[in-house]
Amino acid sequence: MLVKDVVYGLRGSPFTHLRQLGSPAMLDGNSYKLEEVISVYHRLMTNETEKAAYDYFAAIDMYGGVIPALEAGFFHREIAESAYRYQKEVDARKRTVVGVNDYVVGEPLSIPILAMDKEGEKKQFQRLSRTAAGKGQRDGFKPAWCPAEGGKGQREHHALYSVEAVSAYATLGEICSALRKVFGEYRLPTFI
Repeated sequence: MLVKDVVYGLRGSPFTHLRQLGSPAMLDGNSYKLEEVISVYHRLMTNETEKAAYDYFAAIDMYGGVIPALEAGFFHREIAESAYRYQKEVDARKRTVVGVNDYVVGEPLSIPILAMDKEGEKKQFQRLSRTAAGKGQRDGFKPAWCPAEGGKGQREHHALYSVEAVSAYATLGEICSALRKVFGEYRLPTFI
């Protein structure tokens, strides 16, 4: 077993749970069992997560629901702030990320690159060409699957149109183009 395997194996282990508690010295002698400490830690983290979830529900209610909160940029702002706080904690070493800011292995990480089988690739291209060539000749492939037939303003299950489109061998690009014609393109508003 290599050292890096041991280090990467630490992620999610009781050891990192104790490190996140901030005090591995809690295990002074035999006064605490490791399982008890981890159990208490998990209970505390569960309670903290539950409280945070209810706090978010209350904040969303203050906006008047999910849609008004979304339109006001609440979720976008919260995600950006959370990512910023997390990165600052990692950079300040207040949050341990095994292999990133603590227990880093000195050797470079080598990830093997998957090489495709040339014969399999050739067969797949042939299958794709046959499918594309036959697609235009079938009666089933026509804009009937497009939600424009159902109407833009109606509240219907538009996923069914996508299922019909895929059954007719429509490409993702064709499906997206059809949906863009009906619904337009969403532009994320800029919030500060």
